[in-house]
Amino acid sequence: MRPLLKRSLYADLLLLLVTGIVYAIPRYLDRHLFINIDSPLSGSTLMALHGLGGFVFLYLFGYLTRCHIQVHLRGQQHLYSGLIML
Repeated sequence: MRPLLKRSLYADLLLLLVTGIVYAIPRYLDRHLFINIDSPLSGSTLMALHGLGGFVFLYLFGYLTRCHIQVHLRGQQHLYSGLIML
């Protein structure tokens, strides 16, 4: 896998994780434990960033499928473990 693709994929997954957690935890605490925490970003901004990260992930996953997975499926090397990971 190309280093730029790998770094981009990891950065995007980190963005998805962070925005999801920062959005979900204050709402969970407010709804179930009645603890009000104000986040520095509004919920709509966080969900917009999360959606943008989702679109970027779909693009990168499509690129990864075309350039990495499809090529290695033809090679038959590590076929079963690769399909399980996919």
